Order: sequence, then structure tokens, then C-alpha cells
Amino acid sequence: MHSLRDVISVIVYWIIVPIIMLALFIFASTIVTRSPKPESRISAKAGLWAGLILFIVYVISQMDSLREPNFTIVGIADVKFWAVVVGFIFGFLLLLGVKFLLPRREVGFIVLVLAAASTCSLYSYIFLADIRNTVLSLTLGVGLGALFHIMVLPDSVKELF
Repeated sequence: MHSLRDVISVIVYWIIVPIIMLALFIFASTIVTRSPKPESRISAKAGLWAGLILFIVYVISQMDSLREPNFTIVGIADVKFWAVVVGFIFGFLLLLGVKFLLPRREVGFIVLVLAAASTCSLYSYIFLADIRNTVLSLTLGVGLGALFHIMVLPDSVKELF
């Protein structure tokens, strides 16, 4: 029988955190469909595909470090404060970049970063146990930074939602 702490640990580690990572990829896809001009939509699509290609390159480069995931109890995470802060800044600035670049063709760069970062982080989180806590901390920081951006500047993402 597992303790409540074990159950919460599994839910947070293997359901909530991967959902946040997938949400970043879905956000990138949303930018593709919500770009107001055809030129920016084409750029966003190219950025999405380029991000997926970077993901493939990353997976191939990390094949030697691949470990079979263990979806069991993980205990207490070692949250890295510096990674949360870096992720927070990245998440906040990312939405700022979306605000300014959405109507422009350079929006593809933001989509590329989102697509590559979300897929690579999900892969690393599941298959590279050595960096799992760092990826966890960065992901939580990005989510926190993006939500803080929406709290402080809710009009800046009006076009996306």
C-alpha cells in the first residue's frame, strides 16, 4: 500500500508536469493557427516543423544516455531554485515575444523555440533521469513565468486566447 505522499508524488511527476510540457507544444501549435497574417502563419508553421526537426536531432544525440523510464514512486524532488528563476524569466519573456512577434513573420522563431523546448524537455524528463530534476524545475519556472505574465499583462495575449 502506498502512502498519500507517494500517490501525490506520482501524480505530480508523471501527470501534471508532462501535461505542462505538452501544453507548451500545444501553445506553439495555437500560435500557428492564430497568426493574423498569411505570412506570419507560414513562418509559424515553418518554426513548428523546424522545432520538431531539432527535437529529432536532440533525440538522436542523446541515444547513449537513454534509460527506460520508471513510472513509479519518485519521492521528494530536488527543485533547483536557479532553474525555476531561469524558467520564470524565459516564460515571462516568451509571452512578451509572442505579443510583439505574432503579427510579424519573425513569429516562427518563437514557435521554433516553443516546439523544440517542449518536446526536448518532455523527452529528457521521461528518458534522462540524470537531468529530470533540472527539467522539472525549468518547466515549473516557465509555467509560473507565463502565468505571471498573463496576470500582470492580461491584454498582451488577448489574440491567442
